Amino acid sequence: MNNSNRRFTQWLSRGGLAVIAGASLLTSPVLSAETDLGQGVIPLKSPAIIQRAISPNLSPTNQEQIIKATVKKFYHALSNGGTVSLDDLNSFMAADWQSTPAPAGGSSTTKLLKSMQAFNRLIPDLSWEPQEMLVDGNRVIVRSIASGTPEGNFFGLSTDGTKSFRIMTIDIHTVEQDKLTSAFHVEDWHGAIRQLSPQ
Repeated sequence: MNNSNRRFTQWLSRGGLAVIAGASLLTSPVLSAETDLGQGVIPLKSPAIIQRAISPNLSPTNQEQIIKATVKKFYHALSNGGTVSLDDLNSFMAADWQSTPAPAGGSSTTKLLKSMQAFNRLIPDLSWEPQEMLVDGNRVIVRSIASGTPEGNFFGLSTDGTKSFRIMTIDIHTVEQDKLTSAFHVEDWHGAIRQLSPQ
């Protein structure tokens, strides 16, 4: 057994997690210092360490509830872009929150707020409703339904407020110290355009 395989076996025996080369891994602040990208094995710290990085002294069950409650605030804000303030966003999001892909106005809560306000003017009845939330450490995958009735230029399509869309969205949030710090997201805007286009 070579040194790489021996380290991998020892690491597995300690209850570690691994991502084998070829698998997808989002950037994580909890990667172990033992990371060996050259060998295609990335050990991660234990869920207990991840938990302490979010909110110390809480049981996994309570921590998951807090994480879900924090993430739900994000969708409430998206659905109320016309009334949400920067202080509201900063109460549950890091000021330097990062989005991939970045909104048209850029990342950070200040720029996100401008994007939300613009969307609210275009789609006053915009609703973003989480349908399923999966928590893994300090990551949360959310499947949602976004719906609304735009009036104006919607991704190059002229709309008059007479037709609505209803689409699925998928987000991956990272939560640290009870605040959202980043998000990867995909929305079916092509499907929305199709639903709003003249038949």
